[in-house]
This record gives sequence, structure tokens and C-alpha cells, in this order.
Amino acid sequence: MLVGCAWFGCASVVTPGDGAVVFDTPGPPTDGPAPVDALDVPTPPVDVRDVPVPPVDIVDVPIPPVDIVDVPPIDVPFDLPFDLRFDIPVDIPVDVPTPVDARDIVDVPLPCMPGFARCGALCRDLSTDPASCGACDRVCPSGPNAFPVCRGGSCGIVCDRSYGDCNGNPSDGCETNTQTNPDACGSCGVVCLSRPNSTRTCVFGMCQSACLPGFADCNGIPADGCETDLNVTATSCGRCGNLCAVGQLCMGGACRSGAGYRSYIAARSTEGFIDACGLPHNTYLPRTDDNTATETLPFAFQFYATNTRNIWLSSNVVVGFRMPSAAYTNSCLPFGPMMGALDTAILGYWDDLMTREGVCTATLGVAPTRRWVATWRDMHMCCTDDPSVHMNISIVLNETGHNVDVVFGPMIGGGSDGSGATVGVVNETGTVASQFSCNAPGSIRSGTAIRFIPVF
Repeated sequence: MLVGCAWFGCASVVTPGDGAVVFDTPGPPTDGPAPVDALDVPTPPVDVRDVPVPPVDIVDVPIPPVDIVDVPPIDVPFDLPFDLRFDIPVDIPVDVPTPVDARDIVDVPLPCMPGFARCGALCRDLSTDPASCGACDRVCPSGPNAFPVCRGGSCGIVCDRSYGDCNGNPSDGCETNTQTNPDACGSCGVVCLSRPNSTRTCVFGMCQSACLPGFADCNGIPADGCETDLNVTATSCGRCGNLCAVGQLCMGGACRSGAGYRSYIAARSTEGFIDACGLPHNTYLPRTDDNTATETLPFAFQFYATNTRNIWLSSNVVVGFRMPSAAYTNSCLPFGPMMGALDTAILGYWDDLMTREGVCTATLGVAPTRRWVATWRDMHMCCTDDPSVHMNISIVLNETGHNVDVVFGPMIGGGSDGSGATVGVVNETGTVASQFSCNAPGSIRSGTAIRFIPVF
């Protein structure tokens, strides 16, 4: 049967009866007309749609059988998480680890970086690590208001904010609060300056000053502190710029008419004996006779027409407000101008006396209710030290009301009962006075207390 010929010099396909397929290739030309060159013969167009395609017979070619040999499963010398089988023998080598005793394992640490040293399991910088400063495990101590640091292998501390190590002793940490301490205000070594009639303060690390009660900085000049005494200054009475009228005095911070207190009334006092020598105090005139000392009061005191802070003390139990006097021969009041300097005075127990421990002065309370106390401790009569005689007298000046208290402590021995002494107050001329007792035996004893009350 002719399968395909076309224009290529055809080949034929013959289907033998036994089903074999034989391809017959073109052979040499046979007898017949001469071959025609296909390029010279025009080829009519062929419409392939009109050419029927003959069916093709598909010949079944049988596949010869193959013998399959059963291969037994391979035994693997270790457990697998699944069942592994191969269809062909396979030889798989397996490396089995050798057991190692943990005691034979040696931990070799890695070397530390330059500048670090090995301290146990850690590498530490011995020049900066406060837990190993200069040597492994050398711990830098801390302290109050501080935390430890290591610098160059030496321990130190860094203070918390607002504190300083001003004493240079790291063992007590940073002991100074530089926000409130006027001797280390803002930082160690910064000392706030003292100003007259004021207290030094340090507020949030800045120096400030606060005027004492009764004083003010009326001129606005910080260098002279609180220069104005508001209790006695007629141009700033009670407050800066408050001017008293003509003829008025500034007394206790208030403008008053007249020339001070006209007189005093002597009355019994409820004040108990105060021993200034048992308080923080100043001491004057120890073991002396007929001598005086001066002191400045903590507040201005109005005594008759005199308003001042400056007083003097006599070993003969006298407090004066003008010229000091050590006069020892007492007289009754009023004694007139003949006594000269012994005027404007408080005669606590005016007699010829001698001191043992001296005169102690102290201040109690806060403004405007302070009390100034002077105590003549363990006195005796002049001029021999009789061990059986012990006299203790205190004079108290009260800031409020300007009252004067004379209070007697233990009064023991000869001359201690008032038999040779004068107790009272006298004005600037010696002509106006208020007397409690004068050379009156039994008028004075332990616990006696007299108050001299001023009268306008």
C-alpha cells in the first residue's frame, strides 16, 4: 500500500502478511522516462483539506515477561524512626560515637581581651570595675548618699546629687547636704558670709540671709546685714519706713507718746529660779570683787526712758543701762543724783559681795517672747571666803512687756537674808525708784521672787 509519496521520489510501504513492518528505500532509477527536475515542473496548489488521511493500523507489540527477584530487607545496625526497606542490597556504614566519661572533660576558658583579667568565670577590667578594683574580688565600699567607683585600680565614691564628701573621708560617704549647709552651700568649701543681725542660710545650694526677729534690712545694702532695730528706731518702728510722730518714742516696735516708762510697781512674781550657768551661756567676773563687765542683749529693752541693748553687770548684783559702776556701799531708794553713775539700774541684791563661779548669762525662748537671764552663782560676802555662805540670784529681763524679775535661788549663810542689801530699780537721775527691800532682815530667803512692772 502506498503511504506517502509526494514529490520526493517516493518510497513504498508494504505490509506483509506476518505483520512485520518493512521500509523500502528509494533505489536506482528504473527503466522509464527520465527523471524530471522538480524545480522545473510547476506544482499545482493542493488543498490539504481535500486529501483524505487513511487510517493507520496500530500493531500491538507484546512485552516479554521479566523475572523479579525478591530481595530480603536489610538489617540496619541502629534504630530509625521509621521502617526502612530497600529493594536491593545496600551496605551503609554507620559511625557509632564512643562513650566519654564526664570526669575526663576539661573546660578550657577562652582568653580575656587586652586590658581585662580573668576573675573566676568572668573577664573583668581591674582598673574600672568596682567589684574587682585593682585585684580580683576586691569590692569597693560605698557609704551614705554615695555609690562606689573604681578609677585606675583605686576605690573611690561618687556622691548623690545634693551631697558632698566635704570631710574627705569616704568611710562615712557623702556626709554633707550641700543644698542646706551654709558652710558648704552648693559645693564643699563654699561658706555663706555672716551679716549683722541675721542668720546664714543655704537654700537649694544658694547662700541667703534671714534677719533676726525685730531687725530688718531697711537700707537694702546686703553688706551691713539687717541694720535696723524695728523695736527702737523711730524712723522704722515695727517696720521699715514707719515714722513715729514728733514727741513719740519707738518702744517694742510701737510708737508711744511720752518719755518711756514713768515708774515701776514691785509685786510678787510667779517666775521660778533659773540658773543660767546650767544653760548654754556666757561667763563673766569669776572670783572677783567690785568689778564690772558689759554685754549686748539679744533684744532692745525699754527701762524708764532708756531704750537700749547695751547693759553692764556688776559683781555686786547690779544690772545697769548707762555708765558702769562697781559701787559696793548700798543705800535705800531713791538716793538722788549723789550716786552719780549708779543710776538707770536694777539692784538685784546690792551689797558688798564677791563672786566664786562668776556671772552667767543666757537667753531663753524665741522672739517676741524671749527672756534674758543673768545668774550670780554661789556668791559670798566680802572680804573673806566663808564656806558656809552660798547666795544665788538671777535677774530676768522679759522682751514682752519689759518686766523685770529678781528671783532668789538657794540663799544660805550670813548676809543672805537681805539684812544688808537693797533690792529695787532706779531711773536715770536717781530720783524715781521702786524699792522692794532695803537692809531688812528676813525680807529675802530661798525662792523669793519679785516682779517690777513698768508704768507709763
